[in-house]
Amino acid sequence: MIMDTLKAPSLSLAIRVVGCVMIALRGLQCSAADSAVRTLSLNDCFQRALQHNLDLQIERHESSIQQAQLRGALGAYDPSFRFGALKSRLDAPAQFDSKKGPGRGDNQYELDTDILSAGIGGLLPTGGRYDVGTEMTRWRNKTDLRLDPVFTGILDEHRTNEFGLKTVMSLSQPLLKNFWIDGERLAIQVNRKNLKIGELALLKKIMTVVGDVQTSYLEALFAREALKIQQQSLEGSRKLLSDVHSRIKAGALPPLEEKMYEFHVLNTSADLVSAEKNNWEAQAALRNLITDDLKEWVGASLELTESLNEIEEQFNQVESWRDAMTKRPEVLQMHLDLEKQDVVLRYDRNQLYPSLDLVGSYGFNGIDPSLGNAGSQVSRGNHGSYTYGVTMNVPLGNRSSRSRYRVDQETRKQMLLRVKQAEMQILTEVENAGRQMSTSYRRIDPSKKARDMAEQVLKSEESKILLVQTTSSVVVEARRRLTVNQLSAVRAIVDYNKARAQLALSQGEILERNGIAVNFK
Repeated sequence: MIMDTLKAPSLSLAIRVVGCVMIALRGLQCSAADSAVRTLSLNDCFQRALQHNLDLQIERHESSIQQAQLRGALGAYDPSFRFGALKSRLDAPAQFDSKKGPGRGDNQYELDTDILSAGIGGLLPTGGRYDVGTEMTRWRNKTDLRLDPVFTGILDEHRTNEFGLKTVMSLSQPLLKNFWIDGERLAIQVNRKNLKIGELALLKKIMTVVGDVQTSYLEALFAREALKIQQQSLEGSRKLLSDVHSRIKAGALPPLEEKMYEFHVLNTSADLVSAEKNNWEAQAALRNLITDDLKEWVGASLELTESLNEIEEQFNQVESWRDAMTKRPEVLQMHLDLEKQDVVLRYDRNQLYPSLDLVGSYGFNGIDPSLGNAGSQVSRGNHGSYTYGVTMNVPLGNRSSRSRYRVDQETRKQMLLRVKQAEMQILTEVENAGRQMSTSYRRIDPSKKARDMAEQVLKSEESKILLVQTTSSVVVEARRRLTVNQLSAVRAIVDYNKARAQLALSQGEILERNGIAVNFK
């Protein structure tokens, strides 16, 4: 029925159209090859990806952010310098004072005060705070004595000009709450954990990108081999069509046989177009993993130099599980998250205590009409001052801190269960990857044998058609089966190599197996 519906003119036209498309595609291939051919080994792709992969570049910035946040947390211990300048003026009227008797009160006066202060203070690693500073004060006073009966007719006003200088060192140290950990130390310890977690996240991204590059490289190899198979299939189909055509002209075969072979050439040509498309797409997928600038790859085609590995790799489930639990970045990240939660719990437990702080200060003072003399008094330590004591603050109920501590305790229990769940998933992933590798390897030999048998069957049927001992449909089906089995044989080898890469990734060994070392500063 198929032969009845096919028309010779339409077949010929379709073949010519497909032929034109093929010529155009080959022309594009030639021009691309002439413009740029990039020869790449798998190691070349790894090196390019480590330098230019956009996912890795993005993740590296995340690690830099974590480093900056840690430096910011450590900045809590940076000392701060303070400086102040203050000027005040007081114009006080005369004031009656009953204790001094009639006519004896406080005289009217004017007082100008200038204060300059400076010091350094900050936070101690023990949670205490310190401050060392000095303050210089100048007092200028003018007292009106005209209404004072003692000085009437003797002195109208009295002026003074004095300098005050003092230096003080003060210290406060918590003894309970905020003693072994406080908010600043919590932030530092958490950011240190976050930095390590960020490094592990970058390591995981590197491993993922290396795995993706290896998988894409293998897929590009398969696409290249598939293209070669389709090209060989088309050449064989055309040759058989030419032989049949010659036999028909010689009258050895009926003309009707030619239509089925033309139909097969048409289908094979279409398959070749699809194979070329798949080849370009596979190369583009690999290219996008190893570059951050497509302009450098305009018109370029890839020449892959790596060969497929057919050596069997044994799968040891116990060793693979042990490797995964010690080398997978996700596992190490989860344990760091637990350690970070322990730090938070330690802080929350400390916040349940009342505040009991030891406070104290010590300094020297000097006052004199001469600033130099006031300074000498301070340097000699003639007039000292000190304070010491304790302050205590006991929150009644403290429900906020108790609730937060309880929440974080439950959160840690939840995290432990999630770690166990994730570990089970990872172990199952490793087990499945190992079985997939073993299964893929067992497919290689049968697929090769099937390919060889299909090739023998095709040769037998092609020799029969020239002797008119078989039909065109049998020959076409034999050639189709050969192409399918050739592709299956290559696919089996590629799948085995992909399974090996997936197992290495699941075990956390993909970098070691490819000779890639990652060092963090």
